[in-house]
Amino acid sequence: MTMSHDNDDDTFLFEARNLLRSQMASKGVNITKLSQLLTADGAHEGPRPLSAKINRGRFSLAFFLRCMKVLEMGGGFLLLPKLDHIGPLPRNIDEVIKTKAGTKRTAAAEKIPTKSRSGKQVGLAHKRKKSAATVD
Repeated sequence: MTMSHDNDDDTFLFEARNLLRSQMASKGVNITKLSQLLTADGAHEGPRPLSAKINRGRFSLAFFLRCMKVLEMGGGFLLLPKLDHIGPLPRNIDEVIKTKAGTKRTAAAEKIPTKSRSGKQVGLAHKRKKSAATVD
């Protein structure tokens, strides 16, 4: 099953934004107040750039955790949304992982000796077995 990563990313960005906004709403904090709280905590974020960052949903986990800290959410803030609409994760993660060279990876691989130009064995390499389980 091939999925569009851009669409998946958009979904997660949307969920990240909504998660932060819902925590702000639960504390009655608007963007201006969050900006003031973050500045008092040492992270200088003006209201306009902060609003843009939250609206995009593109922020680091560290930023999110800092927001939770200044919102005094303690440890009980992380209620992850149900993301069933994205689709199931593959059963075998090796089916979707690609090597750095872009070759297809399968779950089955055998080790074969590698030799230098002089014919001496210098190590082991992984030989990929052809399999129907190979995924693009």
